[in-house]
Amino acid sequence: MGRSPARAGLVREPPSRLAAVAAARGGQRRDTGDGLRARIEQELLADGAPMYAAEPSGKLLFANHAYRELLQAASGAESDNPSMRLASPHALSQVERALAPVEIEESLAVGQQARSFRSRHIPVFAADGALVAVRGVYHDVSRERALGRRAAHLRDRHDDLTRLVSDWIWEVDRDFNLTFISARAIETFGTHPRLLLGCNLFDLGVFSETGRKAPDRDWRSPFGDKPFRVVNRADGRPRLCRLSGMPIFDSQTGAFTGYHGTGNDITAQTEAEERAARAQARLAEAIESSSEAFALFDDENRLVIFNRKFREYHPMIAELIAPGVGFEELIRAGAERGQFADAVGRVDEWVAHELERQRNPEAAYEQRLSDGRWLKVSDRRTGDGSYVRLRTDITELKQREEALRRAEETSRAAREAAERANHAKSEFLANISHELRTPLNAIIGFSESMLSETFGAIGSPRYKEYIKDIHDSGVHLSNLISDILDVSKVEAGKLELDESVVDVADGITRCIRLVTERADRAKVELKVNLPKRLPKLYADEHKILQILLNLLSNAVKFTPPGGRVTTSAGIDGEGRYRLVVADTGIGIAEADLDTVMTPFGQVASSQTRQHEGTGLGLPLTKALVELHGGALELQSEIDAGTTVTVCLPKERVRPNRARRAAPAVGGPRP
Repeated sequence: MGRSPARAGLVREPPSRLAAVAAARGGQRRDTGDGLRARIEQELLADGAPMYAAEPSGKLLFANHAYRELLQAASGAESDNPSMRLASPHALSQVERALAPVEIEESLAVGQQARSFRSRHIPVFAADGALVAVRGVYHDVSRERALGRRAAHLRDRHDDLTRLVSDWIWEVDRDFNLTFISARAIETFGTHPRLLLGCNLFDLGVFSETGRKAPDRDWRSPFGDKPFRVVNRADGRPRLCRLSGMPIFDSQTGAFTGYHGTGNDITAQTEAEERAARAQARLAEAIESSSEAFALFDDENRLVIFNRKFREYHPMIAELIAPGVGFEELIRAGAERGQFADAVGRVDEWVAHELERQRNPEAAYEQRLSDGRWLKVSDRRTGDGSYVRLRTDITELKQREEALRRAEETSRAAREAAERANHAKSEFLANISHELRTPLNAIIGFSESMLSETFGAIGSPRYKEYIKDIHDSGVHLSNLISDILDVSKVEAGKLELDESVVDVADGITRCIRLVTERADRAKVELKVNLPKRLPKLYADEHKILQILLNLLSNAVKFTPPGGRVTTSAGIDGEGRYRLVVADTGIGIAEADLDTVMTPFGQVASSQTRQHEGTGLGLPLTKALVELHGGALELQSEIDAGTTVTVCLPKERVRPNRARRAAPAVGGPRP
């Protein structure tokens, strides 16, 4: 780069040219002290850093060679008159405002490159305080900035690495005071790493090892994976770490300057290992205390672990049972010594069969020992190919099974005898009912003729009352005999269904008519709650009417005057046919519900004994419902009433396409 011609005034010639002039003059002229000092200063300024002096207006008073080169490079062209140019024109305005030295950092284009400069601009004042000039000097800090950027990049990369690695990084000085610790340490110490700087390593925690194995303040050797216990400042919980460190020595003097190293929080790992150890200990204790014999064989069929019971169950080979012994060796020795009853006389065949069972374990099987005991054997294959063998002593169970078998034989004989007796009872009831019905039919028929006065009037009204009592008693006795026969048929399984499509709404109407007179005498209100188009039912019509009439008769019988009996029907949420008869009567205690559902079962109370009955109504009704595949539900409470619900299967429901007129009053016996 060429140099511009020198200017008069403050701009002096380069030192080399001044030296040439002095030599030409032969050194005859001798400068004074002040002049020599000024010339030396000017020559030093000429080859120093870019410097200038300018008027407040911006006119250059002085510019050394380096400043001229800076102007030329910044402008990109030669300039013979740089007097009105400044590298930083805005520096003058800042100095005028501040009236004090100003420092500026800026980037100037020098050729094809952007260079970083730090400049200082100093005001020059006259005696009266007026600003007369500004002096400035420029320093090229491009290399310094590049080094700073590289250092920042390295620092960022170091920070990224310390954040990425699972360990945290630490450094201490010669007194073991922390000079650096990475952000990962916050998880261990529970506080920001900046708050740990300056803290002494031995104040933050304690090395768990004792003696010379644990680092101390005099330690100067590398160490690795030393347990170090600290306390988390956030939650107060102790944490266990592993610390590794490398000593640092001055490269010139060899003096110890500190340590740098890594740390790793192993609290979770240690706790997991402790939990695993405790679990393993509990498992071993559970295996040992188990009432079953336990043995684990590896994938090569060698014994790994067993409990005391396993050895007790095999006393003839107890001395052979030890880790590493093969399964085949154990069972063959047991078979040869007579341990297993089924192996006597057929050792090889039995051993081959047991090995096949173990290779392909399926269901548990029973094994008989020669001492009379029985074991239940269960083999299971684990995921790694090992085998778990369980042995359970079922000797008592086998003895109970034998006792049960003998009891069942005795019970079967007793049951057969009872069935024979029941058959004889049924035959007796059939015969006696025939013998009883013949005179009863005559009594009922003659009494009906006398009541209707078919052959003339009866002399006295009291005779007519007697005849009515005779008729009612005969009808009651006839119905009782019919109920007994029906119950006997149910017990014998001889009661059959004559099924058809039944209009339940008409059946309810007919049954209501039959009990209306009795309800009126008892001053009981009868209510019916039916939908407009009640579906029909595929069932035995006579038995459905018998079910309804039995329930209505019972409800009226046990409801005091002023009470109410409500009959309803419909389809429930599961599609089943529901018939419900609810009353507000005397009710039944919860403890007596099972009693009233058994044949001839009656509750012995002052209220119930006021009403006649044999206790066959509800059991017979339940049997008829179950004969249809349904269920009878009974809910009752003393002095609150009783609700009987009959649920019949949804398969018996039939659509009601048209309603027919109600039939004439009739139906089964009341």
